[in-house]
Amino acid sequence: MKSRTVYSGRLFYFWSVLRSIVTVCFLLCSVSHYAQVQRVVLLEQFTHVNCELCEDYNRAFEAIKTNFGDTIIDIRYATSSPDPFYLQNTTEQDERMNYYGVGLPAHTILDGSFYNGNTAQFSTSLVDDRKTSAPKFDIQLSHQVSPNYDSVHVEMIFQSKHFIANGQVSARIAVVEREVQFDFPPGTNGETRFFNMLRKFLPDALGVQLPTPVQNGYADTLHFSWGFENVVCPSEIGVVGFVQNDAIKGVYQAAWSEPDLQPTYSHDIELISVAASGDFLTPEVCGYNLSPLVKLKNMGSTILTNLDFGIQVNNEPTQYRQWQGTDSIFHVAFIDLSEVSFEPTAQNQLKIWSESPNNSLDQNPRNDTLVEQFPRATSGFVAPITLELQLDSFPDETTWSIKTDLGEVVHSGGPYQVLEGMVTESFTLSPNLCFHFEISDTYGDGLCCEWGAGSYRLVDANNMIIVEGDSFRWQEIHPFSLDIWPVGGQYLDETTDPRIAVSALGNGEYLVSWKNFNPAHLYIYNIAGVLSQKADIADGAKSELIELNANPAALYLIQLVGNEGGKLGSTLLKTW
Repeated sequence: MKSRTVYSGRLFYFWSVLRSIVTVCFLLCSVSHYAQVQRVVLLEQFTHVNCELCEDYNRAFEAIKTNFGDTIIDIRYATSSPDPFYLQNTTEQDERMNYYGVGLPAHTILDGSFYNGNTAQFSTSLVDDRKTSAPKFDIQLSHQVSPNYDSVHVEMIFQSKHFIANGQVSARIAVVEREVQFDFPPGTNGETRFFNMLRKFLPDALGVQLPTPVQNGYADTLHFSWGFENVVCPSEIGVVGFVQNDAIKGVYQAAWSEPDLQPTYSHDIELISVAASGDFLTPEVCGYNLSPLVKLKNMGSTILTNLDFGIQVNNEPTQYRQWQGTDSIFHVAFIDLSEVSFEPTAQNQLKIWSESPNNSLDQNPRNDTLVEQFPRATSGFVAPITLELQLDSFPDETTWSIKTDLGEVVHSGGPYQVLEGMVTESFTLSPNLCFHFEISDTYGDGLCCEWGAGSYRLVDANNMIIVEGDSFRWQEIHPFSLDIWPVGGQYLDETTDPRIAVSALGNGEYLVSWKNFNPAHLYIYNIAGVLSQKADIADGAKSELIELNANPAALYLIQLVGNEGGKLGSTLLKTW
């Protein structure tokens, strides 16, 4: 059996305990005043983007934090490369791992010494027990993000409520990003949302040492500033402060300063990322049109209702689009822009910028522009297409499909039953269209190699490889197109555009005419997919005379293209 069954009992226990304490939790959290300062419990969690169990644990802890309210806070550390959060602050995260003796992810620390162990064994009853213990410090914590969103200033005021004779006591401040969202998973566990990830300790992971012994009533105020590095969203910056005994690792009290960024400008739109293909999981663009998907955030103090976009591909003329809708303050929105035509090359560049929010000036233009590189999808293949699929030891986890650009499934297969079986299927696809080959594994370990040497390969009639692979996680998507047409004209009805007519005049001359669009160029391709003729069309013209060698008989594709490179229509011409 796969390793997932080893942890199923532990995960069930973990979630069962969570459910069992919900009623008690709400009763406890409903008390609004205490005779003494309420203890705030600190969880320090060690995680990794390639840790399969960590995604479940991280979601569980978000539910726990919601149920316990403001009596629990957490800091999350990444444990090793290639986790991007670890690479962005290696030193301080290593210091916390060494401080506690942690070597692997899926590890949880509760108030330093109250619990130190595997997350699978963590119980929320520990939080119940710990939060009833009186804290030995009062802490007041606040922070302010700069008007330019490029730094933070933190103030921590604390006072001892007890005499502490032994051990070095230190005050620590951790700047965290409350939520970070990725457009696609940065690791293999499929996780895209991360919470309270460490960005920086102030001044460092060692903190500020208090005098030994600590007298009852000892008080101090700390002030630190930090210029942002690797921060995705300044509005998500929060701060955790805590006082800890380094000898016994016990945390005496913790505090949380909630993100509370106030907009600096009335109109400020931040473009975060863009997917030229319209899908952040698929960078390639198929064909002559792209449909950009823009991720943006309204950083202004005014609700956004309309926005203009400028779009430029490969230094071609700028095209403009307008969006209308509702985007509230500090809200992240995804906006689909209508098709943009372009002349593709092997590698392409998309430049996109926003302007005129609510028909006003964007007062912070530094975050208005994105530049994205994207490749053209593989093309130039001959039907029929053949899938060669070598299954692994768990064939019931594998499915595949071929879809059109509109999401219509034209061919599919799986799940399968034969262990490590071989599947070969051939099928015909329409030319001059874009397709997506998708292969999925429900367990998330692909086809190779721990549970069999599985693989997949999609080839055309000439055994040219369209896509191939074996090692992936949950899913792989590969766009491609058929740009070469079989002899015989079996695709005549599917490829012919009714707006285009071709009349034979004799002696190899043909009149191509059209209606309802205004092409700038006419291309003629032979059966090998090679451009044989090109003609520039006068503005407003409704026909073009072409001359072809009618002997021997041949099949041609006639394609009409707009001034900005986008295909307007096409038809097949048989000269026999």
